[in-house]
Amino acid sequence: MTYRPEHHAEVASLVGSLDCRWMVSYDDNEEIRKLYEGLPTRAYGIVYTAQDRYRGREVAFFSKGLRIPEVRDPARMTAVEVQAFQARATASA
Repeated sequence: MTYRPEHHAEVASLVGSLDCRWMVSYDDNEEIRKLYEGLPTRAYGIVYTAQDRYRGREVAFFSKGLRIPEVRDPARMTAVEVQAFQARATASA
């Protein structure tokens, strides 16, 4: 099924109404960014390999209050980055 603009708007509305922490990731484009405007975001490159191998661009949106790791490439966090994030999370808990 191919999502149409109204489907993406419905997902954004439903996710935005959740009473929990959440994150969603999409192909990076302006129409999707407008649906999640005002929320924390992280854009990153990703390699797609399901059918054809190519490098694309994704954007993740996060609920307010969600702790987001400061990493160079969210699609390829290193063990050192994971450990640093876990240590910061533990220290602030």
